[in-house]
Amino acid sequence: MVGTRTIYERQIRETLGNNPDTSKALRLLMTQGKLARVGAGGRGDPFAYKATASGLDALQEMIINTSLAV
Repeated sequence: MVGTRTIYERQIRETLGNNPDTSKALRLLMTQGKLARVGAGGRGDPFAYKATASGLDALQEMIINTSLAV
């Protein structure tokens, strides 16, 4: 879902669920430096997320490890 393009928080919540776990996951990924957030979080400037270089590296490693495990 998140990759090289920016995705609005609304889209993430529609896909993963609008619940506290989604909020915690987004905050954790930002704290780890794997996601960057833009926007002020209001109606005219909603939050949006984009994977950082570190996040893309982690995603690629996860994909490789998953394919090797099969």
